[in-house]
Amino acid sequence: VRMTDLGRTYRKSNEEEEEEEDEWGSVSSDDESKDGEDGEDLVDDDDSDDDDLDLDPVLEHYNFRHAGCVNRIRCMPQNPAIVATWSDAGNVNLYDTSGALDIFEASSGRGGNAGADDAGGKAKAGGGGYRKDPFFVYSGHSTEGYALDWSPVVPGRLATGDCDGNIHVWDPASALSPPPSSSPSSGNWGNSSFAVRHLYGPSKGSSDNCTNLDHPSVEDLQWSPTEGTVLAAAEAAPDAEFVLVTGDFGRHAMDQTDGALGVLSEVHRKIAKLLATNFPKASIIPSLGNNDAVVDYYLDAEDVNNTQLALAADAFRGIFKSAEEEDSFRSGGYFARDVGSGATVLSLSTVIYSQNHKPSEQSSIEDPLGQFSWMDARLAEARNAGKRVILAGHIPPTIGSYRKSQYWYDHYLQKYFDLLEKYSDVVSAQLFGHLHSDEFRVFPFQREEKSAPLLLTASVSPVFGWNPSFRIVEFDPEKGDILDWEAHYLDLDKDSTSSWQRLYSFRDAYGVDDVSVRSLRQIVSSIGSSKKVLNTFLDFQRVGVQQDACNSTCQSEWVCVLQAPSNPEYNECLLHRMRMPYSPNRLVLAVAAAVALAVTLVGAVCYRHRRRKVGYGDIDTYNIDASDDISI
Repeated sequence: VRMTDLGRTYRKSNEEEEEEEDEWGSVSSDDESKDGEDGEDLVDDDDSDDDDLDLDPVLEHYNFRHAGCVNRIRCMPQNPAIVATWSDAGNVNLYDTSGALDIFEASSGRGGNAGADDAGGKAKAGGGGYRKDPFFVYSGHSTEGYALDWSPVVPGRLATGDCDGNIHVWDPASALSPPPSSSPSSGNWGNSSFAVRHLYGPSKGSSDNCTNLDHPSVEDLQWSPTEGTVLAAAEAAPDAEFVLVTGDFGRHAMDQTDGALGVLSEVHRKIAKLLATNFPKASIIPSLGNNDAVVDYYLDAEDVNNTQLALAADAFRGIFKSAEEEDSFRSGGYFARDVGSGATVLSLSTVIYSQNHKPSEQSSIEDPLGQFSWMDARLAEARNAGKRVILAGHIPPTIGSYRKSQYWYDHYLQKYFDLLEKYSDVVSAQLFGHLHSDEFRVFPFQREEKSAPLLLTASVSPVFGWNPSFRIVEFDPEKGDILDWEAHYLDLDKDSTSSWQRLYSFRDAYGVDDVSVRSLRQIVSSIGSSKKVLNTFLDFQRVGVQQDACNSTCQSEWVCVLQAPSNPEYNECLLHRMRMPYSPNRLVLAVAAAVALAVTLVGAVCYRHRRRKVGYGDIDTYNIDASDDISI
C-alpha cells in the first residue's frame, strides 16, 4: 500500500491558479515556491476556508491471495520484497512482492488505476486485477502460530513458532531471491528445517486461538541482531545440560574504548542474557579470560573489594544458581556448579596464574585469591559425595601452539598438577580455551589410568584468521566422562548466505572409541608417524582454514606441543626427536637406538618432575619417531 497527498491543504495565489499541479499534488512556480504575492503565506488561516483546495489522499494497493487470516507478517531485512506471513490455517507463506512494488514505482500516483473501496465495501484490485500467490508454503507446523522473525545475520533464515510450542528454523535454497516457479513448492525453501524441542513449561497463550495447557505457546521470536553463534548452538543442541563459555567476552585492548569499564560490564550483561534466553533450561557457566578486564591480564589478587569481579558478578547475576555461587565469583572469580546427577564443574580463574598477569609483582603469592585451597576443598567434597569433577577455565596449563610460550608460572603449574594427582580419581576432564584454535593436550608424565584429558576449544572470534567455531560435547552425566564432541563452524570464505555447519566428530574423525587419555595418546602417536593424520588434525585445528604444508620439523613440533605443559618439557621432547637418526637400510639399528634413548629420557624426565613435584610415579616416555614410518 502507498498513500500520497495526505491532508495537504493550501490556498492558491493568482499566479498559482495558472500553474499546473504536479503529479504529487505539490505546487511549483518559476519565481516563488513558498510565498504568495507580497510574501503572503500560502498556508490557510481560519477565515479563508472558501478558498481552500483539499486533495483527497490517494491509496494504491495490490492484493495477494492468502489462505486464511494473516496472524503475522514480516519482511526479510536483506530483501524487503520477500515477505513471510503466518496463517491461521497453520501454514507459513512466502511472497515475492517485487512485481507490485515495480508497478507502484511506475504509476502516476494519482490513483487512476489504484484500488479503492466500492459501495459495497469490497476492495477492488489495483493494477487491472493484479494478483499473486505465495511462491512457497511451509506446512511443517502442527498448528497455527504467531511467532515469526527473519535472521538479520543469515539472509533468508526464518524462525517460526506455533501454539504447540514448536520452534522451526528453516533456510532457503536461495536466500536473496525466490525460485522461478510461482507455484508453492516445498522443495525450493526450507530444505534444512527442523523443530526445536519444547523448552518452556505449559502456559496459556495470549491469543484465544493459542490456548494449550498441554504444550506451551511460542508467542514471539526475535533473533539476536549480531550473534549468529549462540542461535546456531541453540538450534543444534536445544537440550544442552550446560553451556560453558571459557572467557574473553570482551575485545582485545579494552582500555582503548571510551568508558571501558562500563562497556565491558554491559558486554557481560548482554551476553549472559543472550545465553540465558536461548538456553532457558541449561546451566550457563562462564569463566573470565584475560580480555575480561579493562587492561589485558589485569586482576588484583590482593583487593578484597575487587571492582572488576564485582561488576562481572552483577552482570552474571541472572545465570548464577545460588547466592553461594555469586559470592564465590564476586570474591575470587571462580565458582562450582553441579551438572547432571554425578558431576560438578569448577569454573576457575586462570589469569592470576599467567606469566602475563598484572600486577606482575603478585606472581610470588603462594595461593592467589585462595583458589587452590578452594579447589582442594571442593574436590574433597566431590570425592566424598561420589561425584566426578570437570575443571574449566580460560588460560590452559600448557604451552601455546603458535609462539610455543608457557602460559602459567612454574610454581602454579606444580600446585595444579599436584591437585590433579591427589584427586586423579575425581577429575574427569579439563576444558579450556584461550588459543582460538581446536586442540587437545595429553601429558606423558601423567599415568594413563589416573589422568584427565585436556581439551582446548576454538573461538567464536575469527580474530587470528580461523573460522568461528563452537563445540557440542557429549558427556556421561553420572560419571562426568567426556564421550565425544562435535565441532561446528561458519565458513567465512563462503558468501554471506553460508550457515553454521558440522566440521567433525572427534570419535568419527580419528576412529577412536572415546575421549580418554589412552585415545589421545594414540592420536598423538599417529600424528607423529602419519602425514594423513597430521593434516586431518591441522584442518580441524585451523577450523577448516587451509595453511601451508607441515614438514617433518613442523610435525615434530606438533608432537611435542601436544604433550608439553611447560617450555622445559617441550624443549626436551624436541631434542630427543631431532637427535633420532634414521636409515631405511638400518631399521633394526634405528629401533634399538630409539629404545636406548627412550630409557635415558625416562630417567631424565623422572628426575626433573620429582624435583618440581609434578611427577606421577609411572612415567611414559615421549613418542620418539625415527622417521615418518617408525614410532617408538
